[in-house]
Amino acid sequence: MYANNSYDIVITDLSMPKMDGIEMITKIKEINEDQLVLITSAHTETDYMIAAIKVGIDGYIIKPFEYPQLNAELYKIANRLEVLQENIVYKKHLKELLEKKTSLLVSALRT
Repeated sequence: MYANNSYDIVITDLSMPKMDGIEMITKIKEINEDQLVLITSAHTETDYMIAAIKVGIDGYIIKPFEYPQLNAELYKIANRLEVLQENIVYKKHLKELLEKKTSLLVSALRT
């Protein structure tokens, strides 16, 4: 399902019926290494948290969680998403400027 769609944020649990959250995030990161991921889990063991950090999560909320905590994590991730999108626009603009400059340089060299 992930391979055929685009998502700003993936929110998942570690415990799921078909595959665990770490395995799913690993597969997602193979498709899109920049995907933002938030994990919610009842697991408080260090091993789970370290595994989640190693696969590149952006937030980890321990259940049961309070809505202010969820909002704070989502706000942090949304800010990161905004920066990533601004970088994409900036890179596109730089590429366009470079192409224009290159075109002008080539034209000047031909004359």
